[in-house]
Amino acid sequence: MATFKEKNLNVHILRSPEYSIEDFKEVINLLKSYTNSIQIIPHPNVTIKYNEIDEVKSREEYFQICNEFRNRKKIHENDYVFLLTEYGNTKDYFGWTDESLGNYFIQTSQWERYFNSEINKHFPISYEVVSWILRSLMYDTQEELSEHAHQRARGCVMDFCDEKEDIILKMRTGDVCNDCLKRISDRGVNQAFLGNIFKTMESIRKGLMYRERNEILGMVSPIRINLRLDNPKFVFTEMNNLELKLDTAQTAIYLTIIELDGLKTKCLADYEDELLKNYLLIKHEPVFGNPYRPTVKEWINPINTSLFTQKVSKINKKIKDLLGDKLATPYLILNEKGKYKVNLSQNKVHIE
Repeated sequence: MATFKEKNLNVHILRSPEYSIEDFKEVINLLKSYTNSIQIIPHPNVTIKYNEIDEVKSREEYFQICNEFRNRKKIHENDYVFLLTEYGNTKDYFGWTDESLGNYFIQTSQWERYFNSEINKHFPISYEVVSWILRSLMYDTQEELSEHAHQRARGCVMDFCDEKEDIILKMRTGDVCNDCLKRISDRGVNQAFLGNIFKTMESIRKGLMYRERNEILGMVSPIRINLRLDNPKFVFTEMNNLELKLDTAQTAIYLTIIELDGLKTKCLADYEDELLKNYLLIKHEPVFGNPYRPTVKEWINPINTSLFTQKVSKINKKIKDLLGDKLATPYLILNEKGKYKVNLSQNKVHIE
């Protein structure tokens, strides 16, 4: 069963209606950024109706919802289904699985009590998804999982974490103990696939640690801008290469503001050539004979500057959504004394 799952590893992530779609998207983005051999399939708008009105629900109800989704969508029996929910459960677990080890729920609330901020909670939720996949490859039943869970925390993926503070040790360590490594070896899990699982867990762990450290110390990560890629990437190199996803127009505007050390708000039309040059560079289009100048002219129309203002606002929102208000500050586009600026030192910017 484990071997078959490795070859067809589709993971369906369901959003419970009380869980914000913005937070859901952040978790999905993290999982898609780090996983290579796992197909993450988000379902943000699934129709879910709970039988119980209480905010603490039975685990059986969560698994019933997963099975109803499976039947309605004809999901393959070897696919995984995860339900992300803000609601608690009668056993007060952060997550659990049904007898098939195919359906799971993960509680998305209360993580900020252990991981400093609202933004940081996306990392442990993502970590839990990958951890449950690894556990399902180690054991075949609920009973086996319970029997082999570590009642005393070791900083291992199989720690039971009866004391919720133990979850901090497990995720900051991001390790697998020798006993569990032997179990994995005995199960004959494909090494390449296993390596990707471990790499994903480690990447998520590092992302959490870098973020917390930077918040406490006020560190500012350099950014690397790689224009050679088909989809331009802004990467925070000291935040475990966390990616800021901007569209082509947003990338051109952000890059031009950094390169020119700001744009005067009342003279945006003066920067048409620089903006067009970067826009073409990012789109891999030739400088001459292109149809994009009217597009750029529209951004910086002196009669109506609202479009440019909207684009700046959307860039800032993406940065805040990714980093949180505190960490985002050095990277935001500010309007200072009639000039759009990013107050980031030039030695913190590397353009490739």
